[in-house]
Amino acid sequence: MNLIKQSNFLYVEDDEIIAKNMSKLLSHFCNSIVVCNDGIKGLDIYKNDKIDVVILDIELPTLSGLEVAQKIRDMNHFVPIIVTTSHLDISYLKAATKIGLVEYLEKPVSLEVVIEVLQKCELILEKHNLLMPKLGDKLFLDIKMQNIIANDRVISLTKKEYRLLEILYKNKNQLVSKDIVFDYLWEESLEVNENALKNILFRLRQKLPIKGIVRSVSSTGLLLCIK
Repeated sequence: MNLIKQSNFLYVEDDEIIAKNMSKLLSHFCNSIVVCNDGIKGLDIYKNDKIDVVILDIELPTLSGLEVAQKIRDMNHFVPIIVTTSHLDISYLKAATKIGLVEYLEKPVSLEVVIEVLQKCELILEKHNLLMPKLGDKLFLDIKMQNIIANDRVISLTKKEYRLLEILYKNKNQLVSKDIVFDYLWEESLEVNENALKNILFRLRQKLPIKGIVRSVSSTGLLLCIK
């Protein structure tokens, strides 16, 4: 599940123990996960953060999971939404069907079910090309095709150029040490040298229309600056 690993999850659950256990499990399958315990807070997070997959408990304070799901669906017709419940209810199930959920799951949810549902989410993300994080004004990272989109124009990247941009995006606005970059680009290869990284970095900067977005911090590492 390569695409889902690049995605950001929102998980809204008011049971502290369930939230802790489930978020720990989900964290193995995504880029990041934001957890909260309130329907209105969850909706605000969705509006203000880059969220790719939404998991909601059905019984939440302030707004129910189905109410939050409907409001999110009104904003985005395709984002994968999963609702969990402690007991299956036919009326809830009918309402969930109208919203267009990926799944309506009864807790506790097993690892096998989680994997199965996330595979469905990945198919939706891929079908609608939803995993295109914004790097800047009219500049996007196309995770599926491993290139960048600038002003609706595709800019091709080599495998190493994409890998460099990918590791920097995963740690956006944070310093990434050169050792981490070397390991990510060349993995176990012994053919690693400073000049090779400099060449990849130079070519990547030439292709990025926003100057200064990838910064070198002395000899320590690299920084992807996203506002």
